[in-house]
Amino acid sequence: MHLLTPLALTVPSWLPLSAIGCVVWAGWIIRQVLGARYRPARNSHTAPASLVVPVWREDPEILERCLASWRRNRPDEIVLVLDVSEQELILRAEHWSREDERIKVLVAHEPGKRHALALGVREASGDIVVLTDSDTMWEEGLLAKVLMGFAEPRVGGVGCRQNVYRPGTSLWRRVADWMLDVRFLHYLPAMARLGAVPCISGRTAAYRRAAILPLLDEMEFETFMGKPCISGDDGRLTWLILREGWKSGYQMNARAWTVFPNTFRGFVQQRVRWSRNSYRCYLRAMGMGWLWRQPVITSVSVIQNLMGPFTLTIAAYFLVRGIVDHHWALVALATSWLLLGRALKGFRHLLEEPEALLFLPLVALVFVAVMIPVKVYALFTLNKQGWITRTAEAAVAEGQGSGTFDKRSFVA
Repeated sequence: MHLLTPLALTVPSWLPLSAIGCVVWAGWIIRQVLGARYRPARNSHTAPASLVVPVWREDPEILERCLASWRRNRPDEIVLVLDVSEQELILRAEHWSREDERIKVLVAHEPGKRHALALGVREASGDIVVLTDSDTMWEEGLLAKVLMGFAEPRVGGVGCRQNVYRPGTSLWRRVADWMLDVRFLHYLPAMARLGAVPCISGRTAAYRRAAILPLLDEMEFETFMGKPCISGDDGRLTWLILREGWKSGYQMNARAWTVFPNTFRGFVQQRVRWSRNSYRCYLRAMGMGWLWRQPVITSVSVIQNLMGPFTLTIAAYFLVRGIVDHHWALVALATSWLLLGRALKGFRHLLEEPEALLFLPLVALVFVAVMIPVKVYALFTLNKQGWITRTAEAAVAEGQGSGTFDKRSFVA
């Protein structure tokens, strides 16, 4: 009775917040049930494929390692689109092109990833174009698995499972890898069953060239509230093909790894950029009515994704209130909610990497102490444009150079 007294005193104010939590968890459970029925496409379908890789402020060693992984997948061509300022990399790329006739080098005289993508897609010759970041490595066989996703004629774009390259090299890479698995193992499968993935991540995103060729200007010259959009090209392309009636798919059995920041600052900068992109992308999809034409599970999931960090403040509120009022039963309940919630929402990650359980308290803390402020800040600055993690002044992206790895094992 003694322990229940604090709980009893707070029950009336809990009820509305608890109802919100129940709705959020009901949505999550439904998504897991539907996602359990998802299966990646397995067939003999194939098609001519071109890689398009924008390159700007990339570590040469990382680019060369990534290039080796793409070549092992045997695409029909690899189009490297380098910014005119990258003179050293241009020389290297031209050398690679002399060694492998599949490699084509383009020099972009106008700045920006969107321009580079548009330039590369127009130059590509494959029926399928795979837009790939310059710091993303593929497993062998990824391309063949992704192409299987295009067996259905109405599929316009296909994504793959994505993880952090060598997450064990940094605490922040471990946290980022956990978050990626939450998205790619728990969030996307339910929507992928219906061909309605709301964002094909641009680290590796495959499209029918015929589907996106007429949309390139809308991607390249997108504006939001009068300002040209710099990042967020992947969400923009995804919603453009969905608007046109194409399906967006996902091949969970195809896997890629990207070099993520190994610093707290880089981690936060990346999350701010992604959050701004999500707000702009999904608010436009809602405002234009595109979202409401998609399956219900996609519409609900997008809204929950936007609201997720804010609904997490419920547990944080209980925790702070319990500490302030010395309601230790409430503190224990809120802490358990935070820890159990993160564990449940990442249980597939924990099944694959049981040692990650040691980082559960850190992940819960990051969601409360970092992601809530990041989401709020991003919402109020959603039209502040910029790449943030890559700048003209820096040789490579923040915390993403080859020097952040053990040189003995980092070989191309």
